[in-house]
Amino acid sequence: MAAIDEKYGEGWKETGIGGPSRDFWNNPDVRGALYAMHGRACAYCQQYLPENDRGDVEHFRPQSIYRWLAYAFDNYLLSCSTCNRLHKKDDFPRRGMACAYVDRGRLDQEERLLLDPTTDPTETWVDYDLSDDLCPVIPASALPADALTQVETTIALFKLNTRSRLVGARLDAIDRVEELLRGLDSGEERNAFILKRLASRYSPHAVIVRRILARIRPTLLPTSKEELALLITELCSDLDLMDRTRPSAIDRVRSRTWDRMRREILYALAVIWHAPLGSNPAEVEILLNAAGIREIVLPFRVEIVPLSDA
Repeated sequence: MAAIDEKYGEGWKETGIGGPSRDFWNNPDVRGALYAMHGRACAYCQQYLPENDRGDVEHFRPQSIYRWLAYAFDNYLLSCSTCNRLHKKDDFPRRGMACAYVDRGRLDQEERLLLDPTTDPTETWVDYDLSDDLCPVIPASALPADALTQVETTIALFKLNTRSRLVGARLDAIDRVEELLRGLDSGEERNAFILKRLASRYSPHAVIVRRILARIRPTLLPTSKEELALLITELCSDLDLMDRTRPSAIDRVRSRTWDRMRREILYALAVIWHAPLGSNPAEVEILLNAAGIREIVLPFRVEIVPLSDA
């Protein structure tokens, strides 16, 4: 994104005329960075992003309203196509006018009515009614008025309690946790590792899994370092599977898709190596070495930030 600013300057952001026209936000480096942030779960509904729905790079503040933020990485989220295209679309509930480029210094003061999964304390503000058979998403108790409005608006906009597939997936996650806990109590010790993986913030429906474990088995909640190690392991497994299922070069369409997806994984690992949450680059490097892929990831790491600048 820095290259875009260098090439096009800042003038187009103020006037809305000219500037980039391509969707650079779909490039593998951007998607890889978002995988490093979110794992493969939708930032809004937390559903798993399967192979046939790799997720949309969603503009939190829509580019149709905030064109000057179209190429701002901190305005991007990884979203499933249902949340992005069917529910949010170009909506951005707020009080007052949208912040213009000339007022960009006051962007944080904009009275948005939507939760930002990357900056708001969603685990503190969002809860689940576990006494209800459908375990609906609800605001946490005793929220300040502004936070309460944001949670309620987000639940309504994305229909978090009325989408049958989403509710079903959430209930399946709860059933899985209960099944694993029963097995753990019966001596199946490996279940503790599986529960930690399900509770990792990079996993689908992790918030409700964490909420359940926090109430009845808090010792199974993973640390930030454990969460990062689990994500790295998952990405390494994905990379290994891709390398073992590489399409024939004759199939050019599949080959291009394969190459793009593989680069996304490598960029994700490179971003984690450069700025690991809850760990440090040296520990990530040890994990990459153990997986035998350090030298494969290194060029992507250098592209993100030269080692001399790290």
